[in-house]
Amino acid sequence: MMIDYYKGRTTDGQKLALLAPLAESLRPDASANANFILLNRLSEELNSRDAHIGLSADDTALLAHIAEAKKCFVDFSAKDAYDKALVAAYQEEAAKRQNQAFLVAQPAFQTQSPDSYQGPKKAGLLRYLGLLGTVLATSLVLVFHLNLVLLLIIALVAFILFLLYAHEEKS
Repeated sequence: MMIDYYKGRTTDGQKLALLAPLAESLRPDASANANFILLNRLSEELNSRDAHIGLSADDTALLAHIAEAKKCFVDFSAKDAYDKALVAAYQEEAAKRQNQAFLVAQPAFQTQSPDSYQGPKKAGLLRYLGLLGTVLATSLVLVFHLNLVLLLIIALVAFILFLLYAHEEKS
């Protein structure tokens, strides 16, 4: 888990409200120097507020986060390393969430004893008979040029077999 100073949250999606001023100021497309200057301004504002009226607990925590963020934007190489680490952290979190979703969706493995096998299901047989009837009807019409009435009768029989299959599946 890593803190994304650009968005003001952690890489696992937890929003950090005290980082809102950082998220509003920092931009990933800005240079390291520009982001560092913004962090310095925020730090100076908080320090001047501390000198005049004192800091709240949130402001103190924000000042600590600013000090950490400054380390990430000292120069181009530090910003580049931070950006790469941030991308890697997001990818790791996405992979972790994907694995968790896979494990939740995957049913537990169950073994089947040889005695519990009941043979082919009747509905499967009806399905194959319906498919066979459709193929035969099409073949007969194409090969022997049978009339359309015969084709409709065979198609109706195939449709009835499909309905029986659907009824068996619901039971």
